[in-house]
Amino acid sequence: MKAFLVKLWMGSLRRQVGGEENHGRYFLVRKGVSDEIRESVGLLNSKVGYTYLLDADCRIRWAGSGPSEDHEREGLVKGLQRLLIDDKMNTKKR
Repeated sequence: MKAFLVKLWMGSLRRQVGGEENHGRYFLVRKGVSDEIRESVGLLNSKVGYTYLLDADCRIRWAGSGPSEDHEREGLVKGLQRLLIDDKMNTKKR
């Protein structure tokens, strides 16, 4: 039932995330998350949605769940700005 509901809402989720060009930039883990992975990424509650900011090497740079507070949103924005600056610098080096 859960998988059916997720599949039903995927189109809506994709539209909310923003455009087809971004579809390759996010993913949904449906099953196969071991206890070790849960612990390492801080996935403490399987009933809550989590948001992760990953760097180019897929390392978690910011994580959040539930309603955010001002300082948490500011941390996410600063982390994203830093990743964008790093990406620009790495692109220029190539």
